[in-house]
Amino acid sequence: MAVPSENPIVAANLALVLSKPRGADSPTEALRSALLGVAAIHQSFLLAQGGATPEGADEMMQIAQRFRMTSKLHLTKACSAAEGTRSDASLAAALAIMLLDIFSGGQHWSKDMELAKNLVRLRGGPTLLLARSTPATPGLIEGISRNRLFLDILAVYDMAGCLVSGNTPMLSDARENSWWLSDLYASYSWVESVFGLSRSFLAILARVCFFLSQVARTRTGEITEEARTDLNNLKEGRELYSSLESWRQGIPGLPARVYSGNIIYAKASQILLLRDIFGLDPTDYMVQECVQTILNLSLQCTAINMGVDLIWPVIIAGSHTYGTDRTMVMEVFEAFRTQCCYEIDTSENIVQHVWKRRDQGHPRPEWRHVMEDFGLKPLLV
Repeated sequence: MAVPSENPIVAANLALVLSKPRGADSPTEALRSALLGVAAIHQSFLLAQGGATPEGADEMMQIAQRFRMTSKLHLTKACSAAEGTRSDASLAAALAIMLLDIFSGGQHWSKDMELAKNLVRLRGGPTLLLARSTPATPGLIEGISRNRLFLDILAVYDMAGCLVSGNTPMLSDARENSWWLSDLYASYSWVESVFGLSRSFLAILARVCFFLSQVARTRTGEITEEARTDLNNLKEGRELYSSLESWRQGIPGLPARVYSGNIIYAKASQILLLRDIFGLDPTDYMVQECVQTILNLSLQCTAINMGVDLIWPVIIAGSHTYGTDRTMVMEVFEAFRTQCCYEIDTSENIVQHVWKRRDQGHPRPEWRHVMEDFGLKPLLV
C-alpha cells in the first residue's frame, strides 16, 4: 500500500477465501495457498533481516515455495474448466502468485502474468469483465469494486514487466484501454491508494514504455531507414518529454504520496528518454537534475512510511549516480526494506553492478546490460 490505510488487497482476497469451505473450490484453494505463500515469504525476509536466524529464513522460504507450487496446481485444475476461468478467485490467485514472485526477488513471473492476462481475455477483456461484474455493496470490496482492483494491479504489474521484457503494455492500446479512464468506473479506482500514482498518469507511463520498446526494436536495418526512424523518434520523444514535464506542477488536492509518486515516475521516464532517445551522457545536468529529484522525493516518502512501489525509479536514478550520491541511493533502499522483501536485494545488486561497471569503464554499463548479462528479467514495483 503506497498510501497507508486499510489494505484493500487483503480485504478483497480474504473475502474470497472465506466465501467457500476449505477444499470445496479449486480457484479458492489456489488463492488460499498463494496468500499463505505471500505471508511465508514476508516472514522469511523478516527473519533474514534480523540475521540471528538464517536457518529459519531459509526454512520459511522453502515453505513459501511449497505454497506457490500448491497454488499453481490448484490454479491449473481450476483453469481446466470454463467455470474456473470465469472465477474471480482464479484471477486473484494468479495476481497473488505474482506478488509472491515479486517478494521473492522478482523472478519466474512471466507465465503467471500471461495466465492472468488470458483470464481477463477469456472474460471478454477489461471492459466486459467490469460490465458483467456484480454491483458492490457500499463499503465492501466485492463485485465490480474487487474486479477493478484486480485489473488495476494487473495493469501496473504488466507495465513494470514490460519495462524489462520490451513487450507492449496492455494500457498502450487506446482502443483497448477506454476502461482505464472511463468515468463510469472512476469511483472504483484503487491506483492512487495502492500504487501512489494518478490513474491518468499511468496512461502516459504506458505510452513511454511502448515507445521505448518500439525504438529498441526498430534500430536495425539500413542506415537511411535508421536516420528516418531516429528523426521520428526524436519528435515523439520530445512530445512525451513535454507530457511528462507537465506533471511536475501536479494536480491540486492530490495526496502527498500521489503528488510525489507522479513526479518520481515522471522524472524516471524522462531519464529513459534523455538517455535512450536523445543520447545524453549520464553526467549531463538534465539527467542529474532528474536523479536528484527522484532520490530526494523518495527519501521524503520513506520518512513517512510511504516508500512502497518506487523501486524502478530508484533503480533508474541510482544507476546514474556518482560519489556521495550513491550513499543516498543506499539509504533509500535501506528505508524500502521496512515495507518490501527480497526484491530490494535484487534491486540493490543491479545498481551496484552498474556502479562497478561505470567505474571500471565496462563497455556495457547500463542497468539493462546488467540484467541481460546476468539473465535477469525481474518483476519489480
